[in-house]
Amino acid sequence: MQQQWAALEQAYAQGQARAIGVSNYCEACVQCLLKTAKVAPMVNQVQYHIGMGGSYPEDTPGFWKRHNITLMAVRIKL
Repeated sequence: MQQQWAALEQAYAQGQARAIGVSNYCEACVQCLLKTAKVAPMVNQVQYHIGMGGSYPEDTPGFWKRHNITLMAVRIKL
């Protein structure tokens, strides 16, 4: 995971991407990335729909806000 993130950071540093992010990462996964990351993920795209009955327990708004990571919910039609 950290090596893949390093490749994204390189593309970002070279101007090949305007932003870099992750998809469906929990707090533990992001904390793992942050151990070696030079650039924090800018967005975490997560699936969210009414059938889920709420948010993921570990996805507390405070964690994402502290690390300046935007949560992006993708609505799935059921």
